[in-house]
Amino acid sequence: MAERPAPQPADGAQPTGRPDLLAGLMFAAIALFGLYLVRDYDMGTAARMGTGYVPRLVCWIMLALGAAIAVRGFQAEREPEEPLAWRPLLMVPLAIVAFGLLVDRAGLVAAATALIVIGAFASRGVRPLETLALGLVLIAGSVLVFVWGLGLSMDIWPEF
Repeated sequence: MAERPAPQPADGAQPTGRPDLLAGLMFAAIALFGLYLVRDYDMGTAARMGTGYVPRLVCWIMLALGAAIAVRGFQAEREPEEPLAWRPLLMVPLAIVAFGLLVDRAGLVAAATALIVIGAFASRGVRPLETLALGLVLIAGSVLVFVWGLGLSMDIWPEF
C-alpha cells in the first residue's frame, strides 16, 4: 500500500514546524537545569522532607511531561511555521522584571499595576477597559491573599 503525502497548507507554505517537539525539549532542558541546580540540596524522606525534595520532584515531573510532549510532537505531522512573535517575547519578561524591581520600592499595588500594563502590551489587541477591570481584580486579590491572608510583610503602597 502506497503512503499518502502529507497534506499541504492551502496558502502554499511548506510544512516545517513541530511546536510540540520544541516545547517538550524546552521543558526537558529547564527540568535538567533545575535538577543540576538542586543537586547538593538535602533530599530527606517523604516523612521528613529536605530542602531538595519538592524541587527535585517538580523537576522530575517536568522532565517526564517534557519528554511526553516531545515524543508527541516528533510523531505528529509537521505544521506550517509561523513567524516569531517578538512582542510577547519582549513584553512578558519585561513585565516580570519591572514587578521584581518595583515590589520592594513602590509597593505591591504599583508593582502589580506595572506588571499588568506592560504585560497587556504583549498582545496586539489591548482592550483598556477589560485590562483595567482585570487589573483591579488581580491587584485586590493579590493584596487579600498575600498581605492579609498569608501575612507577608510587604508594603501595599509606596512609602513617601
